[in-house]
Amino acid sequence: MDDRFQVLAAVDFPAQGRTTGNWYPAVPPLCRSRAGIGPADYFGRTLVSKLPAHIRVGVVNVSVAGCKIELFDKNDYPSYVAKAPSWMMNPINDYGRDSAEVSPEDAFGTSHPYHFGGPVSCEPSSRLP
Repeated sequence: MDDRFQVLAAVDFPAQGRTTGNWYPAVPPLCRSRAGIGPADYFGRTLVSKLPAHIRVGVVNVSVAGCKIELFDKNDYPSYVAKAPSWMMNPINDYGRDSAEVSPEDAFGTSHPYHFGGPVSCEPSSRLP
């Protein structure tokens, strides 16, 4: 594992010795302690392997399966959570604060958020004719 690929612990990972708000080598799981390998893991490993040796890559993996991007929007967060299904609440509450508040700029100076997948494409209004 290349130490240039780092993850910011967005939640505590007691079994891995990680605490919220600290950077660690990006050894899976990156999201929550019960998660496995995900898209951010492969993304980061691939990116680091293609970049010059002096460049680091950091990910802040704040993800909730099945959510829409609105969960991570500072303005839409409260109304989205108010309507979220009950099965989604444990992962949302794992973060202990608004998921829209987590930001990597403090450590890396640049942020390029991405949203992988999402249920919006499954809604009838989003389907192609």
